[in-house]
Amino acid sequence: MKIIGLGVVAALALAGCSMESKTVEQSTAPSAGAAPMSYPAHNMAEYDAAATAADDACYKQHDLDRAKYVDRTLETANFECVPR
Repeated sequence: MKIIGLGVVAALALAGCSMESKTVEQSTAPSAGAAPMSYPAHNMAEYDAAATAADDACYKQHDLDRAKYVDRTLETANFECVPR
């Protein structure tokens, strides 16, 4: 009976460790699904201002990253932060 009890305790401990490691992996993985930053850009002057604002935001708020152009709609330009 003690052996079965020890087996159950060991199985629960291993299950807890594997769940804990998945949580750590998820929390340290880069956020690939993060929404890009959107800025209004109806013309090239607004696009240039949006690119500058996105680069400034990435540099200041994301540990010296740079902004990378992702895509554009008729009304917005989308950027994401990437490491240098």
